[in-house]
Amino acid sequence: AASAALGAVPAGSPMLDHAAGVRLSAQSGLPLLVVFGQAGCPFTAPAVAFLEGPEFQAEFGERLVLAYVDGATEQGRSLVERHRVDSWPLAVIFSPAGEELWRTVAPHDMAAAREDLPAVLDGSLTWKTQTALLAGNGLDAGGLRRLAGAYRRRGQNGESTELLRAVVAREDADTETRRRASLEIIQMADRSVWVSALESHAREFPLDLEAALNLSFAMVRDPQVEPVRRERQVVATVAALREREDEFPEPFVRSGYRLARQYALYGEPGMAAWATPYVERALALRYSDDLLVELLALDLLAGRDSLVPRHLKLHPRESGAADADLVARARTLLAEAAEERERDREAERESGAAPPAPPPAGR
Repeated sequence: AASAALGAVPAGSPMLDHAAGVRLSAQSGLPLLVVFGQAGCPFTAPAVAFLEGPEFQAEFGERLVLAYVDGATEQGRSLVERHRVDSWPLAVIFSPAGEELWRTVAPHDMAAAREDLPAVLDGSLTWKTQTALLAGNGLDAGGLRRLAGAYRRRGQNGESTELLRAVVAREDADTETRRRASLEIIQMADRSVWVSALESHAREFPLDLEAALNLSFAMVRDPQVEPVRRERQVVATVAALREREDEFPEPFVRSGYRLARQYALYGEPGMAAWATPYVERALALRYSDDLLVELLALDLLAGRDSLVPRHLKLHPRESGAADADLVARARTLLAEAAEERERDREAERESGAAPPAPPPAGR
């Protein structure tokens, strides 16, 4: 594990604590890159290990000062609040005078490091330069999206959304850039408008499978959506999945499995029956006892107990787990999902929100 991510910075490490990094940056005249992370975060340690490593140091080690802040410590929480950090690992780059130049996701490989860092270090990618370009209408769609992302990581969602809307409206932007910008707007939107925002996105980008999946599940969770609309969206999503099956079979299976699992564990028997072929195919692509347990749970939820013996014989089990053990795990999975749904409903009742409507009847 990366030493800084564990809170211990050994002698000779290029990763300093915050105070030492600020001092060295001021003395050397080099920019300061501060990684905000947290011990135990699965993404922080790899990023810190990469930044401390020889490959990054060979290319950037003499061009900047590195420091690490653990957001779980008392001092770290103060710095996190001061610099408006709401996710990690986040890299915030400061000038030697302490002015924030830019912020981005902490890089974990050279491709990510080379995406932003050279431009920040040569001064062409800083808040000042990007703001000046924006005022002079000098940012293309990619530049608008990059600036929007930086604003979002700064917690300025209003400014970010405005820039992303400009990207979506750009006629010279390619479809993929506009699609991603639209999805980022939705991710920042309040949950109360998710369904309408996703429906608008689906009209603009009808081939966006991820958005169709998200819209289907958002409709299940939204008590204001009529059952007929939910059912129509499910049908449209299933049709989109099937149309694109030959285009990318494995991602197709993953997407179908994701939708199936969401519906099934939400407690909808009809969708559990529909889901079974997707999980069977996921098992064929990559067998695991966990996937088999989820397939058995779908069988039980759909009331198709007769399929359980057949599915138990689909693959040899390397783990040696007995049939009864796997069925017991499937029943436990369903019980845990039911408890989670009840906790969600209780939280909604306590917050004063309307209770969720029952899921649509299965076909």
